Amino acid sequence: MAVADRMMRAAQGQVALFEEVEHDPSATTQALTVVVVVAVASGIGQALSQILTGHASGVVGGLIVGILQAVIGWAVFAGVTYFIGTKLFNADATWEEVLRTLGFSEAPNVLQILVFIPILGWLVAIAAGFWSLYLAFIAIRSALDISSGQTIGTILLAIIPTAIVIGILSAPLALFR
Repeated sequence: MAVADRMMRAAQGQVALFEEVEHDPSATTQALTVVVVVAVASGIGQALSQILTGHASGVVGGLIVGILQAVIGWAVFAGVTYFIGTKLFNADATWEEVLRTLGFSEAPNVLQILVFIPILGWLVAIAAGFWSLYLAFIAIRSALDISSGQTIGTILLAIIPTAIVIGILSAPLALFR
């Protein structure tokens, strides 16, 4: 199945899509593609914003670092979420299942490319971010097969350790921005 079709279905919040990619090992590469496409779109939006404001230095380095940080963040959040869900709530899943579903939950963030549009761009970006968070809820609940309350608990418990690990792993990348 084409990644663009799956991205659209994910963005629509189709639970069946998240169940589908959870059980499709070949969707791991597609999920990575979604994460990278979103990171590139976000990077382009940021670059256009910088160019329009006359601050275009480091655009290419920022784009590369942004892609690396997005992939690291995706993998770490999936790992922490998997750990919490399986250890605390006895979920029956694999890290790859969580990874795939969370990758597709990023689909709406492709709209980050519009961030360069004054006022409207930031509003769209914020809305896309909240929509993606909602889809992450669906993705985690689907992958871990846990209740909605357990899903919220998993997300809340995963935020701080994920932020710490991403901060540590991303710190050396900041030198290249």
